[in-house]
Amino acid sequence: MKKQTENAQKSVQEPKTKVEKNDKDDEKEEEKEFNVFRSLIREGSMRLELTTLRKDGTFFAGDLVKCMMQMDLMKSISVKNFRVQLRGYIKTQWTDTVGPKKKLTYGVHKDILKLEEEIKCSKPSQDGSVSFGIGVYALNVKFNIPTDIMPSFESNRGFIRYYLSVRGIVDEKPIILFLQKIKIVVPIDLSKDPENMVPLRFIEHQDVVACCCSAGKLLGRLEIDRRAYIPGEHIEVKGMITNHTKKKMKFTKSSLTLKITYIKDNWTQKCKKTLLASVKHGPTKAGEVDYWEETKLKIPSHMPAALANCKYIEVKYILKLEAEMAWSFPSKHTLFNVVLPTGHISAKVPDENEGEEEKEKEDADIKLIELEV
Repeated sequence: MKKQTENAQKSVQEPKTKVEKNDKDDEKEEEKEFNVFRSLIREGSMRLELTTLRKDGTFFAGDLVKCMMQMDLMKSISVKNFRVQLRGYIKTQWTDTVGPKKKLTYGVHKDILKLEEEIKCSKPSQDGSVSFGIGVYALNVKFNIPTDIMPSFESNRGFIRYYLSVRGIVDEKPIILFLQKIKIVVPIDLSKDPENMVPLRFIEHQDVVACCCSAGKLLGRLEIDRRAYIPGEHIEVKGMITNHTKKKMKFTKSSLTLKITYIKDNWTQKCKKTLLASVKHGPTKAGEVDYWEETKLKIPSHMPAALANCKYIEVKYILKLEAEMAWSFPSKHTLFNVVLPTGHISAKVPDENEGEEEKEKEDADIKLIELEV
């Protein structure tokens, strides 16, 4: 008899597990969409749809956020202080070694945004609570994102994150009924400044010293096609370096470096540099010229642009061209070192004939760079 009852119980439970698996699969498929998220309640479910989300799954500073919330309740509940909250915070952390054994940890951890909007319902009670019976409910909420907000950011030493939540007090207990991380972008439009499309030219003279005596000069005439870029664009470097010395120039090298600075205050900072791209030329004899003909260095498309409205994390792109001389001190000479402004909207007029072959060539490089940042 016991075996029969156990088998009967298993046969009853099996279809439930199959149904639960199907429900979970459906939920996963819905969560893949940018604007639909689901959060479970004990006696029902809640579904929040962000109707004003952009196609890439982001919000811009100053956007109007419209939410349509659907509740499917299997049991009546009473909610007090029913509201939607957008909360953001920044966290940075790094460790510096002081002396042979002592290590100190620095960083910033603070709230940077807290917006709340009451979910208006009909017929609230005297204590401000709202009762919901068994059934399906649709509620609308909207609020504006501030224009001076910090953009979302992620790295191994710090991040800026924003969470959208539905909160309330149920049975005298504060409960988060829904929680979802969203991405916010503060767009920087480079096309607003016409000087960003003007080529940047440099002329540099460097004295070369060998054995306490002057060995001559290096003359560099260089040019880049623009002054500002967005991630995914190429930087075109062209020019010439003339070796007016008696020594051989071992090599010349052009490099693009990402520099992220984490700031606690004016005295406590941490820098992380990552080499993104470089081009190296071979030796140049005395009296000869090293030509740079439209050499291209690309900013990877997945790299961050400059962070607006943020004083705790600073993102810079540095373009550098240097030469190394034989039998001289110092051996390395920097001819070109400039910080390039970056943004989200290009100053360059888009070319309709650009193909997709370049994107395929960069896939391997992008994966390697992601491990370094």
